[in-house]
Amino acid sequence: MRAQTYDGAANMSGCYSGCKARVQERQPLTFFFHCGSHASNLVMQHAVTSCQLIRDSLQWLNELGVLMKRSGKYKAIFLTICESTEDDNVHPTAIKPVCATRWLCRLAAIQSAFDQYPAILQSLQEMARGKTDTATKANGLLDRFQKGKVFLGLKMAAKPVAILEQLNSALQAKSANVSGMLEAVKTSSTHISAQRTDEAFHELFSAAEEKCEEYQLDPLEVPRIRVPPSRYTGEAAEYRPNSCEEYYRKQYFEFIDVIVTGLSDRYDPDKSGLAQYLKLETLLTSGKVDKDVVSKYPELDSLTLPIQLEMFKQTYKAESLHEQKSLIGVWNMQCAYCFPKCWFY
Repeated sequence: MRAQTYDGAANMSGCYSGCKARVQERQPLTFFFHCGSHASNLVMQHAVTSCQLIRDSLQWLNELGVLMKRSGKYKAIFLTICESTEDDNVHPTAIKPVCATRWLCRLAAIQSAFDQYPAILQSLQEMARGKTDTATKANGLLDRFQKGKVFLGLKMAAKPVAILEQLNSALQAKSANVSGMLEAVKTSSTHISAQRTDEAFHELFSAAEEKCEEYQLDPLEVPRIRVPPSRYTGEAAEYRPNSCEEYYRKQYFEFIDVIVTGLSDRYDPDKSGLAQYLKLETLLTSGKVDKDVVSKYPELDSLTLPIQLEMFKQTYKAESLHEQKSLIGVWNMQCAYCFPKCWFY
């Protein structure tokens, strides 16, 4: 064995008595790393739950998807209203539930809500006129989606979620490798951090205010803030936002900070076996043998490996690690020399 990977559960990845630790006791070369795609999903979940506004907005969107999935009557009403719209560029699409473990469906649900928000309000209003439990559910969702802050919460989540889902999709590619994963995480973190500016949020907030006015939603306001007793706060002056935009900007910046911190922490090579696999990958791509790395693997010969790598690079001109891995198998069948390949398969 040369690698092991699980989710983040302590019984599997625990460093003392988890499955990872027990396996590594018997085979020290089985370095552990967390699945990159699963890690990005955990970053997204943690960031969403850290911001109450975004968490609640996505939960209401999920409840809408559940209603549409379980009620054929509501789905028919919704699609009929969508088809009667005058906008030919918007095609009616059902809104799916936002499942916590379904990694690539959040953005699609958010975008469907944006494209069909008037139809959502109208269909919920019509469904709420009934006398069933489903009508009660529809009436509650109508009250939620008529609030401007719910629309703002979805707007705040849209772009960071889109970037994380692109990252998630890239990390599931067959050609993915350690260096590519770390570079993709760095690029995603940079783009998400670029949204943490006053100008970016002002543009987002202004767009949300325009839509709230267009859809006749409840205006965005600063909620009533409870004043804690002075015995808990002392003489310090309490924080009071000067405007509604400032109030929500603070929450948005915290949401961005949690994502960036989560990406940095979960993809830190020094905290997992990724550092070792990155060294092995560099060895193959560069052709330069690190004797400290090679000496740990009994199947690798530090004397012959430099010659084999040089011959391989002269024979094949591979542009990526994925191509190199495929060509090594071909070369082993053609070449009289035995090329060490166990840690690339």
